[in-house]
Amino acid sequence: MIKSKMRFKWGIFIFFLIIFAYLIFSGYIYLLLEIPLKVKSPSPENIKKTHYTHLIVLSGGCRGYRLLGISSEKRLESAVELYKKGVKIILAGEFSCGRGQRIGYHFLISKGIPEEDIIELKTSRSTIEDCKRAASYLKKEKIKKPVLITSFYHAKRVKLIFSQFFGKNFILYSSNIFREKFDNMTQRRRLARLLLHEYGGFIYWYLQKFGIYNKSKESRGYR
Repeated sequence: MIKSKMRFKWGIFIFFLIIFAYLIFSGYIYLLLEIPLKVKSPSPENIKKTHYTHLIVLSGGCRGYRLLGISSEKRLESAVELYKKGVKIILAGEFSCGRGQRIGYHFLISKGIPEEDIIELKTSRSTIEDCKRAASYLKKEKIKKPVLITSFYHAKRVKLIFSQFFGKNFILYSSNIFREKFDNMTQRRRLARLLLHEYGGFIYWYLQKFGIYNKSKESRGYR
């Protein structure tokens, strides 16, 4: 009787172990990882009905020399979609993709955004610095209720960090879930890595916030 119970327990354990291994190998583990990170975002149609003068685009990094990362490119596309005449687009973070290249700037120019409506902040290496510099600029210019643009997997951490520096008077737009496709194993694995990266970013933020980690040290990867 005892042996049969042990076999049953081991059978259940092995079954779930196989399921878990499949989720990791196939990339479907993202379905579990993304649940705590979901943030409700207004539609572009609803955002356009509101009054705003500035769009802040947070960098998603670069894929290589003079090559924007997929997330960076999609975020810039969202900015173009939300752009209105006279609205300023602020590029916060790494959009140069090579010393002096200004790839993000030229991307917007190619989409018809006027040069005078593009503002490039100093390049930084982490989401924390991106948010801090953007918030500092907005406060200096006395800008109220800007639209903050990022990717869906990045939105919850951005909302937490930016509100610490600027307050809660901003609109967070993260509709890139409809733009970035994750319909094969390689792409699902990529999304799973991005989500795990976000969890690491949350840990890094709280370690800094509570003084456990030395704030003088720059984050090497939490874009």
